[in-house]
Formats: sequence, structure tokens, C-alpha cells
Amino acid sequence: MNTEALIAELSSGLQPVPRGATRILLRKGLITGAVVAGVAVLFWPSLGPRPDMATAVMTASFWIKLLYTASIASLGFVALDRLS
Repeated sequence: MNTEALIAELSSGLQPVPRGATRILLRKGLITGAVVAGVAVLFWPSLGPRPDMATAVMTASFWIKLLYTASIASLGFVALDRLS
């Protein structure tokens, strides 16, 4: 198959995608992932909370790690939304 035939085959029968379809798909995936992660945390016995969580919350490194992870995740979702 040459390039022109491939392009013609791929472009035949195209239909427009509804506006906002990617955001809906991303939102569904995010909600599904959050539910699966929540269920895994609740029902996996070895994933309980840290025994020294009260002490860990008082340290700056705990908050820096939390903010770093949240910022990377939010920037990743924004980039994914714009690229899609």
C-alpha cells in the first residue's frame, strides 16, 4: 500500500467529534482512576496509614513532597487536556 492509498483509506468516512468530547473522556478517566485508587487503598490491608502520620505532617518535607506531586499532576492534566 502506498502513502496516497493509506491516506485515502484513513480519511474515508470521517465524522466530526462533538465539542468537549476530550474533556468528558479525560474527566471520566480521572474519576475512574480515583475510584480504583480509593478502593485499592481501602481494601488492601498492607496500605494502611503511616503509624507516625501526626509527626510526619508537622515536617516541612512532607508538605514539600505533597505540593510537588500535586503540582506535577495538575500540570500533567493541563498539558494532556491542551494536547488532546
